[in-house]
Amino acid sequence: MFARYIRAALIGTLFTVFLGGAAVITRLLPWLVSPAVPRAVSWIFAKSLATATFEVALVIGCLVGFALCGSAEVASGEARVRELFGVSPVKTAVRIAARTTPLAALLFLSSFLAGRDASEPGTIVNHLIGEARASCAASAEPTMVEVPFANASWLCRPGDAPLFFMNVRGLPIAAREASVGSSLTNATLVEVQSLVGPATVTASRVVVRGLRSWTLPSPLSPAARALGVTLGTFFASFVALTLLFRQRSGSRGMALLVSLGAASSLFFTLRSLDRFGEASALVTPVGVVLLCVVPAATVALLIASVRALSRRLLSLPRAATVL
Repeated sequence: MFARYIRAALIGTLFTVFLGGAAVITRLLPWLVSPAVPRAVSWIFAKSLATATFEVALVIGCLVGFALCGSAEVASGEARVRELFGVSPVKTAVRIAARTTPLAALLFLSSFLAGRDASEPGTIVNHLIGEARASCAASAEPTMVEVPFANASWLCRPGDAPLFFMNVRGLPIAAREASVGSSLTNATLVEVQSLVGPATVTASRVVVRGLRSWTLPSPLSPAARALGVTLGTFFASFVALTLLFRQRSGSRGMALLVSLGAASSLFFTLRSLDRFGEASALVTPVGVVLLCVVPAATVALLIASVRALSRRLLSLPRAATVL
């Protein structure tokens, strides 16, 4: 019985990975065909995209797989037989959750890895800067190597060290070394040269602040984020199975609705937390609680709404007959 839930979750994960893989390839294609972006630089971003894609796929796979399995058991009468033998829907859902802990461990690991990139996006960009510089230094002819997401390039000069070039508010700046902060809002440049009108300004070290970031860093640590995502996914699955068994709903449409709704609300909550930043020490505990509660509440709300709408529709013919 429990093996079918794991199998359904893995099938749902693989299907979502297939769809997500197509999106990843589409996102990477401009880099792969660009001669100014080395393969090593594209590979760094590809690994980050693959990690995030697998996390999303596993969340959706678990929620959809569990809900579809639960609705299938209701439709076949297996859930009803268990109730006749005194096994309540809550007890069945608890047993399913307990026997699928390997999936929870896998989800925690994938979410932790994705959380490392989400909490410090500057780390990825610094890797891109380093790989682009290494490719530039190995170039045998003068060329330019772009650094994606940094709006900058390395100017390759055979026989001399590469120069990092970027444009800050219309001011061209060249430097020997460069790195960005974890939040992508500042950059540190070493041995800087800049053209200001007819003059050339030099400095040993410059910190550029107020840069426009292409993403928001997550205020949750990788461990807290992984804990919230894992608990939220499995608690929502537990609530969905309990309600499907209790209301004897064998509809696949209902199962898909509540599972996809739970997944959407989880990632919406995750994205909404990014906008708060680290303004308060309560962001982490409140964020973990919201990730646990919001998807399960979404499941309960959707099931209650569909049930109320069904009762409303069923009452319409009777009202017309009375009139």
